[in-house]
Amino acid sequence: MNDEPYRPPSGPMPPEHLLRPERGRGVAIAGLLLLVAGSALSTLLLLALARPFGELAESGRADPDDLAARISGVLVVSAIGMVATLAGGVLSLMAVHGPGNRERWFLWLGLPVSILQLVTFPFGTLIGIGLLFGFLVKWKEFRAAAR
Repeated sequence: MNDEPYRPPSGPMPPEHLLRPERGRGVAIAGLLLLVAGSALSTLLLLALARPFGELAESGRADPDDLAARISGVLVVSAIGMVATLAGGVLSLMAVHGPGNRERWFLWLGLPVSILQLVTFPFGTLIGIGLLFGFLVKWKEFRAAAR
C-alpha cells in the first residue's frame, strides 16, 4: 500500500481542461428558448382565463360550456408550458452550473429570464433561484470569458 494516498498533480493542467467560453452554446440557447416559451405560454394562460372570468364577474352569468372548454384548453397549454419550463430549466442549469457556456450574452440574457422565472410557480421558481445563484456565483467566469 502506498504511504501517500493522495498525490496532487505535479504540473499545470493540460489546455484541454481549460474552460472554453463557447462550450455548451447549443445547450444554453435551447435552454433559454424553452424557458422563454414556457413563460409565454404562462402569459397566454392568464390572458385566456381573464376574459371569461371577467364576464362572469361583470354579469354574474357565464356560459358553462364555454367556460369548461376554455378551462380545458388552458390546462393543456399549462401542461405544455410546464414541460417547456422544466426542460429549458434543466438545460440552462446544466449550462450554468456545469462546465458549460460562459459567453457574456448568456449571462445578460439569462439574468432577466431567471428573474422572470421566479414568478412562474412551481417549477419556474426553483429554476429561477438555481439560475440566479449560478449566475452570481460564476460571475467572474463570465467576465474572464469576455477577454
